[in-house]
Amino acid sequence: MKMIAFAGLAKAGKSTLSKHCLTQGNLLHPQSQTLRSFAEPIKHSLNVFGVRKETHPVVYREIAQFIGNRMREHDPDHWVKQFDLRVQEDKHFAKVLWNDDTRYINEIEYFKKHNGVLVFVDAKTRINPDFNKFPYNHASERIAKEFYEKEEIRNMFDVVIDGNSGVDAAIGEITEKVLKYTF
Repeated sequence: MKMIAFAGLAKAGKSTLSKHCLTQGNLLHPQSQTLRSFAEPIKHSLNVFGVRKETHPVVYREIAQFIGNRMREHDPDHWVKQFDLRVQEDKHFAKVLWNDDTRYINEIEYFKKHNGVLVFVDAKTRINPDFNKFPYNHASERIAKEFYEKEEIRNMFDVVIDGNSGVDAAIGEITEKVLKYTF
């Protein structure tokens, strides 16, 4: 199974791009792709309780971050282990797995270990984040922040996509850089 993981700042377009790649179908194997997130169990639980990202974006993000942190305090690899369980199930039918929320070093290491392609969506100019304010001051944004500050973090990524110019331009870059790089 080929794995492509997106990382970047909150609101950079990681989910939008990965969903587009998944649903357009022509890019790879249209009938054998899946989208998996490390936070998938959290997202599912919040939806069950009626807390949706589209209608309550701030509350949704705050609760998701709280739950994610609590489980990470108990076991730093909790979400990676949960993700891997779902990946093992997907291997039976999926040829391509897209991930839209790679945010921590251990998640990057997971994709490196499994020969995944790590894509950083660079949307700093469009977003203009204040790293002292929510949501950019959260630990889950540290890798994205350090991407701009530390060469060793930038070097962890295989491809950088310009997320400042809109979805169409970014999709063009994915087609050019990611898919040719991988397949």
